[in-house]
Amino acid sequence: VTVFMIIGKFIGVLLVIIAVVTILALLISLFTIGSLDFIHHDWFMQNAFFYNSSGLPVWIISILTFVLVGIPFFFLFALGLRILSNNTKTIGKTTKLTMLGVWLMALLIAIFFGTRQFMMTAYDGSVTVNNEIPFNVADTLFLNVVDDKSLSNSSELKRNWGHQIVLDQNDIEKIYSNNIRMNIYTSSDSIFYLKTRKRSQGESRKDARDNAGLIEYDFELSDNTLQLSGYFLSDLNNKFSEQKVYVDLYLPEGQVIYLDSSSSSFLYDVDNVQNVYDHDMAGHYFQMTREGLNCMDCEDYELNDSEWSSESDAGSDAESFNMKIDEKGVHIEIQDDANEKAEVKIDKDGIIVRSAQDSI
Repeated sequence: VTVFMIIGKFIGVLLVIIAVVTILALLISLFTIGSLDFIHHDWFMQNAFFYNSSGLPVWIISILTFVLVGIPFFFLFALGLRILSNNTKTIGKTTKLTMLGVWLMALLIAIFFGTRQFMMTAYDGSVTVNNEIPFNVADTLFLNVVDDKSLSNSSELKRNWGHQIVLDQNDIEKIYSNNIRMNIYTSSDSIFYLKTRKRSQGESRKDARDNAGLIEYDFELSDNTLQLSGYFLSDLNNKFSEQKVYVDLYLPEGQVIYLDSSSSSFLYDVDNVQNVYDHDMAGHYFQMTREGLNCMDCEDYELNDSEWSSESDAGSDAESFNMKIDEKGVHIEIQDDANEKAEVKIDKDGIIVRSAQDSI
């Protein structure tokens, strides 16, 4: 009996501590966020506006959160005290019903406006633009990815999922993002063109498509150099709508292209003859063939690819396994006897797991 009493007291102490810490954290958050909302702090207002599509002021959302989380933990606190001492007065029935009524009302309000927040991004939409690029296939094309230092605060240009709120050349607030994926395909004819697909979300299909159409993305061909923007801009009123841009380059057969190191993190699942990893394609020359891009200066990868092919042609029932570990990270490729491939990449940008069935 004594052991059970000790365990019971320990549980009571634990409940009281958890409840008190949670309620104090909620109070601090409520006053902190509420104060920032009332004084209209620029950074806070910008980010709150960017993410909040519910139509409720942030201070009301803070109160709803405090009520929805705080009341259950208050009852948990009372339960802990009751476990510690049988002499603790219980909460009156009227108080319990009142608090329950307030909690249910807060829950209904949260569900209503939470549904509204969800519906603002319920549909996906895209806008695709094809740009034919006049270029002599006999010349080598140099591909660079560029940034605008007057907009970005980042020291290094690379693809990421984040965003910034910046001022453009006209001092208008815009959403700045590097969420861009680039790929290279064989053109079905002798035409060299660039396909840009802008994606966004909205409360309807039309709204999502209109939001996608407002995304600003540029490129420029100067002599033999194609400069692709490593960022895009979007109207701040579009808020957080999972905006992203896909850039597909279609090259005619025979076209030689040099991928500058700036393109490294933006290349995404680019097929090539030697199965060179996306990040490793930068800094090399490739020629477009019927089979896809053929690296012209990747001797090490030609060896790896031939070894891979020999393993596949051997008719072994066991899976083929290929792993590379270097300063850029870890890359693992697995191929089974049905020629199904899967790969795992672990590098500075995170973890990517992809199979043959995956699509962009």
